[in-house]
Amino acid sequence: LFNNPLLIGIIPTEIGNLSNLHTLGINRCGHSGTLPTEIGNMGVLTRLDVSFNNLDRLIPSEIGNCANLAFANLKSNLLTGPIPTTIGKLSNLVELDLRMNKLTGAIPTELGNLSKLEQLLLAANLLSQTIPSELGKLTKLASLFLESNDLSGEVPPEICELRNKRGLGIFEADCEDFGLISCPFSCCTECY
Repeated sequence: LFNNPLLIGIIPTEIGNLSNLHTLGINRCGHSGTLPTEIGNMGVLTRLDVSFNNLDRLIPSEIGNCANLAFANLKSNLLTGPIPTTIGKLSNLVELDLRMNKLTGAIPTELGNLSKLEQLLLAANLLSQTIPSELGKLTKLASLFLESNDLSGEVPPEICELRNKRGLGIFEADCEDFGLISCPFSCCTECY
């Protein structure tokens, strides 16, 4: 169903009836409205890609019920509100891409529970406050994109340790000279 600009409108709530679906790819279609709360009924879903649509409401907290979800791509929408803390229950999550939305509030500390996470891509939103030190528990993290937000404060040393000793290859942020985050030279790979 992906890459079909003629497939427009809201995503029907009946999508939650597809309880045995492993992959849902409805990206680049022109969907608007919300990601239905019924997404939480899709217990065996491993891949979710609704990127490049016009979804413009909250990410439903029920997404945290998708226990097998490994890849979640919701980038390039108009999603608003906070990142649901329930995403921290997705113990199989390897990639979370929420770039280029209008998400607000703090980065949930619960994201530090995602022990398999390799890609955390939160750039180009309206996220604020400080970067939680709990992200330093993500020992498999290879890419962390936080630039183009309203984050402030210092980068927690736990994240710099990931960068220096644990394999965090890419860490992009709005650094002190360009933004509001104080990032040691050896920690950020790209400053904006």
